[in-house]
Amino acid sequence: DGDRQGNDVSAMRVDIGARSYDEVMQAGIRPGDRVTFDTTFQVLPHQRVMGKAFDDRLGCYLLVTLLRELHDAELPAEVWLVASSSEEVGLRGGQTATRAVSPDVAIVLDTACWAKNFDYGAANHRQIGNGPMLVLSDKSLIAPPKLTAWVETVAAEIGVPLQADMFSNGGTDGGAVHLTGTGVPTVVMGPATRHGHCAASIADCRDILQMQQLLSALIQRLTRETVVQLTDFR
Repeated sequence: DGDRQGNDVSAMRVDIGARSYDEVMQAGIRPGDRVTFDTTFQVLPHQRVMGKAFDDRLGCYLLVTLLRELHDAELPAEVWLVASSSEEVGLRGGQTATRAVSPDVAIVLDTACWAKNFDYGAANHRQIGNGPMLVLSDKSLIAPPKLTAWVETVAAEIGVPLQADMFSNGGTDGGAVHLTGTGVPTVVMGPATRHGHCAASIADCRDILQMQQLLSALIQRLTRETVVQLTDFR
């Protein structure tokens, strides 16, 4: 709306060419209908990809690739893959799914971008192309050091670099997951992105592949003995 200034969502207008309320109704549009961007997935130079809202489409992609890789494998533990909804508006899917599964250990997949996307300095621990993020803490979760140390050990064994990160703002489904029951040791990981909530998110294919490799390695090493060790806080 040219008469309103600022970035307030209430100032946004979507022009569909209608001249009246009746014309809007005749077009099949109703109050509460969602509006989204029609973004075509693209392959960019330097092993990068661009698409809509990689937070958290990349997490869902990793689940699908993991399922494809491990569905016939004999695993040392029972593994549940969950694609949860409504994380951004209250960690809702994470809460209900964890209550249903009652896991011993949880790995939450998410993405994040640095507030200044083009800051390549040492303060930016979410640079695309530098390996998956290992989230040590955010506003809703402090990952158990025993669990993050195990992840770091496995990553080193298979040659996957990690970006140790701490979120000063916001949280993830891990905030709800780790409070389920008497508590669930939980760690949050994922590939870094740029513009993660936007119509043109960018990620690095190497980060995604390394995250897939690390997930597979963690699951195949999650024996009963390892679970006991990771859940024993005496």
